[in-house]
Formats: sequence, C-alpha cells, structure tokens
Amino acid sequence: YIISAPFKTEPYPIFKAGDLGSKYFRIPGMITLPSGRILVSNDLRMNHNGDSPAVIHSGIAYSDDNGTTWTQKEIYAMAGSSSTTDPQILYDRDSKKIFFFTTTFTENYGFGNAQVGSGFTQFNDTHKAFILYDGVWRSGQEGAGNKYYWIQESGEVYDEQKKLTTFTVDEKFYLFNNSVNVGNVFLQSSPLKILGTGYQGLMESSDEGETWTPLKLLYIKKDWMAAGMIAPGRGLQLS
Repeated sequence: YIISAPFKTEPYPIFKAGDLGSKYFRIPGMITLPSGRILVSNDLRMNHNGDSPAVIHSGIAYSDDNGTTWTQKEIYAMAGSSSTTDPQILYDRDSKKIFFFTTTFTENYGFGNAQVGSGFTQFNDTHKAFILYDGVWRSGQEGAGNKYYWIQESGEVYDEQKKLTTFTVDEKFYLFNNSVNVGNVFLQSSPLKILGTGYQGLMESSDEGETWTPLKLLYIKKDWMAAGMIAPGRGLQLS
C-alpha cells in the first residue's frame, strides 16, 4: 500500500504531566517484545525539563493491547538531585532479558561540567573499585581529600592503604559507617563521595519489565572521558 500524501496521526499520551509524580517526560525509547508487549522507556524529569544537573528518575510504560492502555512504573530514583538520564533499552533474544542502560550523574554535575576521569581503578587481581574522596562538600566531588576504594560487588570500602574500613555502600549508593546511614556517595554532603562526573549504569528485567535489578555501575568508561554518555533510544542486537 502506497500512501499518496503524508499525514499526521492523532497524538496519544503514554505519559502526561503529573504521572508518576513528574511534570516532564523526555528521551523516549520503544521496543516490541516477542510476546507482543510494547515497552517504552523515558526520563522522569521531576523538577524541570532540562538536562542534568537535575532530579531525573527512570520510568517505563508497557502495553499488552497494542497501545490502547498502558501500565506505568518508576523503576529507579537516585538520591537527592543526582540523576539517571538518557535511557537506552535493548531486548536480548538469547537471554530473553531486557537491558536498561542509563547515564548516571552525581549531584551538581551533567554533560556540560562533568569531571574528566573514569571514577574507578583496578583494585586487585580480581576487582575494580570506584574511588571515593573525603574532601568537604563539592571539593570531594572534584577529587580533593583522602582516597577510599569502594568495591561495588561487596559494598566494602578500603582506605588508601587498602585496609578495610567501617564504611560500606549499599545497592542504592547509600553510605554506612558501622551500619549507620551517613549519606549517599552521589551527594556532596556525604562524608565520602564519588567523583563528580557521569557514569554508565545498567538495570535488567527477566519478566518483560515487571521487576528490575538494582542499578549497577559499569566499568567501561575511559580515563580521558568526561560525561561518557549512553546513546539513548532503542538498542540493537547485532548477533
């Protein structure tokens, strides 16, 4: 069938102002799963419609009736004004998992002012570690103060001499000292904070978007990169 002239379809709002507590929605992606479910990713821009630095959460919507009705979910919210932004969604035919990639910024930082650096280092033969700093407020985000090493997989934090400390970091990046919550490493107020820059994060779903794993930071950024942003939209499986 050949369309004789271009035409515009009627708009259908998958998200509208006020949904999931957000006034603005940007950077959409859409995939159709083998079951026929349509899955949409989106930024939930909570405090304004601009880019990071901002309060930006991760949201999805899915439809099982070809777009007639939609179920919406907020799948991740960073602490304070740190952000997850510009999502990319990919369905892997082999594992039957959905991968949700996102660029994750610390408080105060975005594309225009991200610090240069990967934010992590090789800690030992088996683990990489993200570097934390104890500089006061934003100076720590700029790399001032003593260095600490956070092993994401275990949550353990080591000092500069690689001795285990009483600090730990949980799966939502909250910092604990002797099991007492003392901050979040993505915020400038935390006693220990991560470098003020962009990180690449990943969440996974094995049940077509019903539930998601906690956000994990990926060890793919190079030391010469600043924001190191994920390309948003729909990912393609090449093999």
